[in-house]
Amino acid sequence: MRLLRLQLGIVSQEPVLFDRTIAENIAYGDNSRKVPMPEIIEAAKQANIHNFIHTLPLVSSHVDYYNFTI
Repeated sequence: MRLLRLQLGIVSQEPVLFDRTIAENIAYGDNSRKVPMPEIIEAAKQANIHNFIHTLPLVSSHVDYYNFTI
């Protein structure tokens, strides 16, 4: 059963953001490890959301685009 669960996924028609950072929302699908930031950025690029993320206003100059909550 565990092997089957590792191979299944659900793709909802409506996007859902959890009350986490952008990076945590992107990495949410892989709970087996800590996803490195370069992989998160690459996933955002493949999903065509990377440029949009960089248009968001930063809350602080000390926070990068992927590590704040929308």
